[in-house]
Amino acid sequence: MAVNAQKIRMAFEAGTQDAPHDISTSSTPVFWNGTNLDFQIGLFDGSSLMDISYVDSITLEVKDANSKTALPYMSVTLASDQLDNTVTSDTWADGSQQHAVISFAASETVLPLTADSTTFWMVVSAMINKPGDAEPHQVVFGAGAITCNESGYDQSPPSSVSQPTYLTAQQSDARYAARLDNTQRDARITSLELNKMAASGGTFTGAVALAAGVKITIPSNGLKLTNQISGPTATGSPRVWVQVTGIGASNSTFYLPLYQ
Repeated sequence: MAVNAQKIRMAFEAGTQDAPHDISTSSTPVFWNGTNLDFQIGLFDGSSLMDISYVDSITLEVKDANSKTALPYMSVTLASDQLDNTVTSDTWADGSQQHAVISFAASETVLPLTADSTTFWMVVSAMINKPGDAEPHQVVFGAGAITCNESGYDQSPPSSVSQPTYLTAQQSDARYAARLDNTQRDARITSLELNKMAASGGTFTGAVALAAGVKITIPSNGLKLTNQISGPTATGSPRVWVQVTGIGASNSTFYLPLYQ
């Protein structure tokens, strides 16, 4: 037999205030938090199945047990065309038929538990519209406790097994565009405004501008362009470097590549 949802089978008798119980377990209805759930409902008049031809709708609600008049966490209403008035004593007894099957998707049964096992309040009511009645009237067939248990299914993994954060395609493209290959880099380097420096041996303070507004900031004590030399080489591609000496206590020397 295929199992598509957890099932809770309940019988309600009009005019009583008996607490709901699951016929399958003979106890308070219990379901797992976040599971597909079917409530199979039979309405009785005494010991006999009720004629529900005059029932306009059946509603099942699950609420906070401490705030029964608040809005429900779970609520489904079935109209008369979704009810089955062909149920017999035999088909009810063997579990093959019921007046109503009220179904909830797994996402609809995720409740705010205060403990691994939390009690809520369930109400089953019907809108009765008998011939000759001045207007339809609401009848509560049953109300009482229902328990929701936490199974631990489908919870967020601990940090040790959390999935990494991935970049979107747009973010990846932006990072790729921000990277400069050697050709683009050299095009910018060759646009150094060397005319801002004096002739060889001169001193410059301020900033050396690159293309697209990029700048190399010069220390306040200045830099001196001493001479142009051949610098390190890449395979098959010699570079030309500018040797720059800092003016100051350190008097350090470094090289700026002009082109490749």
